[in-house]
Amino acid sequence: MKAARVLRFGPPGVIMNDDLPRPEPAAGQLLVHVKAAGVGNWDALVREGKILNEPLPLILGYELSGIVEAIGPVVLGFTPGEEVYGATSEQLAGAYANIRCLRVALAHC
Repeated sequence: MKAARVLRFGPPGVIMNDDLPRPEPAAGQLLVHVKAAGVGNWDALVREGKILNEPLPLILGYELSGIVEAIGPVVLGFTPGEEVYGATSEQLAGAYANIRCLRVALAHC
């Protein structure tokens, strides 16, 4: 998968487009093919290291929309091919990738 992530905090030039292994959905997760990701002022703050206490490297982005590709164990109410939107995590990070696992509690149809 492709992902925009930072290996060190700093200005926009620290964002790298990296190839990463394709994730597999765990229990309670959806694997989503990301079609769009939101951009907010917090993305710059995360990139600069001004908010969050997340270890590096990290994938930027908080909000996303896309299509369910796979469903992890114990997931009910979602089917492959369904359009969803949601937030990646409480850490405001992870949406700037073309494939993303999303906790069902944070996904909406």
